[in-house]
Amino acid sequence: GLEVMGQQIIVLFGHFIALALALVPAGLAAAAVGFGLAWLAGPWVAPVPAAAAFAGVIAAEIAVAVWWLGGLFERLDVAKELGGA
Repeated sequence: GLEVMGQQIIVLFGHFIALALALVPAGLAAAAVGFGLAWLAGPWVAPVPAAAAFAGVIAAEIAVAVWWLGGLFERLDVAKELGGA
């Protein structure tokens, strides 16, 4: 109904905020590499290393998230949750 649609819109905005917060460190790293290389070697050299820095930071964030979630899932025992032996 209408209430569920409103809840989904709120969740969507929460996802947008989380995505924006996750992209800030990667954007800062890409900007630092890009502006630094543009100043040192020229603007034609900077985009590829800046994109690589961005991708590296995103990959590191994903690796940390998977590691953290893996620890949480490791502690979860479905048998205990369902009342089994």
